[in-house]
Amino acid sequence: MRSIFDDRQVSIKCDDKYSYTVTKDGLAYVPGNGKPEVKVLFSEVGSTFLLNYCSSNGPYEITFKDNDGHNLVSIDTDLKLRGFGHNILDTKTIILAFAANKLTTEFPNNLDTLNTKLGFSLKEKKITIANGVISGAKHQVKLSDIRRVQCVAGGALNNLFVFTKEKGGFFDRADIVVPVNELTVPILEAAMRRNTGHGIDFSRGNGFDQPNSNFIIIRYLDSSFFETAPGVFKEDWQKDAYEFVKSFGYDLQTMLGE
Repeated sequence: MRSIFDDRQVSIKCDDKYSYTVTKDGLAYVPGNGKPEVKVLFSEVGSTFLLNYCSSNGPYEITFKDNDGHNLVSIDTDLKLRGFGHNILDTKTIILAFAANKLTTEFPNNLDTLNTKLGFSLKEKKITIANGVISGAKHQVKLSDIRRVQCVAGGALNNLFVFTKEKGGFFDRADIVVPVNELTVPILEAAMRRNTGHGIDFSRGNGFDQPNSNFIIIRYLDSSFFETAPGVFKEDWQKDAYEFVKSFGYDLQTMLGE
């Protein structure tokens, strides 16, 4: 993947509310209320929890969790409405840097060797990926066996239902269900593109104001995930994924005005 954080930092100030600087290794967040600076090292973070990120247009709260799922620190983001339809600049900047740190520059060519934590759920407890296998407490699935992924995003609760069968029947049941986050979405989008030539099924809406789950793409994916270098792709499916994500117009560099 091509990450803008490989050779630079991104600094953003939100009026007098807060300022922050994000690098490939973590972030420094300075509240505007006189409270101490918050420093986060991505090497100490196992997962994130984003409050309101998929159920509103801001503001949000990011909670960083350790490798055992315990809370480390929480910060407020996107308190200021900016000139985008989706008010996500602060949050997406931070979670893309975190994702780049965990997925590494080898992504998506390292799907079968990637070893990292993917998050937590009530059913699966700790969810990980290692040697091409996504594993939870009750289920596991090989990336190479995946044939369908359905995004079920209600806004407050958002999950990816993973299937090894191409078509469902009357007793269609997912082989594993994982939470939507900045790691699971790019990994499963890449796995689906590689295995089938098409990506995650985002056609299902939230049953309220969203006719589909494209807001998940906008919030969690960046076309740079699928580039080896600017305009360079090792496989055709990576270029297809790149063009698909870029078509939504919410790449980080676009939002930064670059």
